[in-house]
Amino acid sequence: TVWRINGDGEDVVYAVDINHRKDLHLNGANLEQIFDKPALMITSGSSSLVSPVSKQARDREFLGSIMNTLRHDGNVLLPVDTAGRVLELICLLETHWQKNQLGNYELVLLTSVAYNTMEFAKSQLEWMNTSFTTSFEHTRTNAFSTKFMKICHSKSDLLKLPKKPRVVMASLASMESGPARELLIDWAMVPNNLIVFTQSPVADSLGHHLQTGLSGSVRVQVSRRIPLEGKELEQHIMMEEEKRIKEEKGEKGVDTKENAAFSLESARTASGALARLARTSNGLS
Repeated sequence: TVWRINGDGEDVVYAVDINHRKDLHLNGANLEQIFDKPALMITSGSSSLVSPVSKQARDREFLGSIMNTLRHDGNVLLPVDTAGRVLELICLLETHWQKNQLGNYELVLLTSVAYNTMEFAKSQLEWMNTSFTTSFEHTRTNAFSTKFMKICHSKSDLLKLPKKPRVVMASLASMESGPARELLIDWAMVPNNLIVFTQSPVADSLGHHLQTGLSGSVRVQVSRRIPLEGKELEQHIMMEEEKRIKEEKGEKGVDTKENAAFSLESARTASGALARLARTSNGLS
């Protein structure tokens, strides 16, 4: 997002997260066409020390690593956010799957809002790469109407798919929670599996520790739901029953107080009405 702030006739441009390079699904940011000589521009220098890499070489290495893992019966995990960079990955992988007819391998988007993300992307072609718009106008082909990629909203949905080597784009990129963390726990002990990080990690997250601590071990806390059995289950049922009885007694106590207050107020109203009636009768007589 780019912000334009105008004050005293001068423009200030706030653009801390921009990309001037053209992606598969987005045109590059061209600020010269948007702003005319702003007084100040505020941007980020987080990528200033990163050496630029050829996009073709990057994609070739990325796809090569994935295909090598799949051919050795391994699974590939791509931790992603629910929107944003994941759209670029979808376009790249779907195109590769269609070009090479890779029906023997599963391509999956696994997030809780996967369906919403894809439907929103389909409806926003006018804001994306010009080639997407041109293709849709001439052939009515939507770049996000995928043929190979499957949508899953939970790990249980993923387990229902055929048992094939697969590439799974799963949330969240930080791996602090979500399906990506669950799959890491399930797949990490299998040497043939691969995890690829496609974006900068969130500071002090599990994804950050995995990327910066590859020379050592990383501790992962695992939480699971375990059903109660035996005495623990009986104790839990007794505690729940005692809690329910206390709540019922509390509600009855509140009802009794409210009824008592209502009765007292009714008595006061009735006595006042009788007193007024008595005074009226005396006046008439």
